[in-house]
Amino acid sequence: MPQLLSLEEHDATIQELARDWTQDLPVKNGIACPTCGKELFDTHPASVILGCNVPKKHIHCRCGYRGSRLA
Repeated sequence: MPQLLSLEEHDATIQELARDWTQDLPVKNGIACPTCGKELFDTHPASVILGCNVPKKHIHCRCGYRGSRLA
């Protein structure tokens, strides 16, 4: 049986992986733009998650497309 992490260990791991929200620059997300087919960007990858029933993130493309994706 795998050993479980403590809450403190889990939080420390997530904190290490978290991006610096002050440097919240767009990041490619591996999703094709529905307009031009090029790779989309997460507009605010570290700081903004839309509080919908299913959380979403803002996305955009260099061609001008703007939308959202499931977070």
